[in-house]
Amino acid sequence: MNYRDTTTLTRSGRVATYLIDDETCLIDLQTGDAFFLDGTGGAIWELLEEPITVGELVGRLAELYATSAERISRDLGAYLESLVSRGVIRTR
Repeated sequence: MNYRDTTTLTRSGRVATYLIDDETCLIDLQTGDAFFLDGTGGAIWELLEEPITVGELVGRLAELYATSAERISRDLGAYLESLVSRGVIRTR
């Protein structure tokens, strides 16, 4: 799915977050499923602490990783879709 720059992303309220070594562990409190995020995934999760638009997220990641917003946008869509399909983030 393609997300517009104006799409707002928020964390789901049904997820508990734990930091284990260098990984972020997400536990879905409804299903008990665990997801581990490292590197960029963990950075994205931190940036999602407050609601953020896709455009803002892309900009912050581009700054953080010193790369182009176009590259971030291209790579981000599938990752966001995986988080949405697992129910750990919501869009509006």
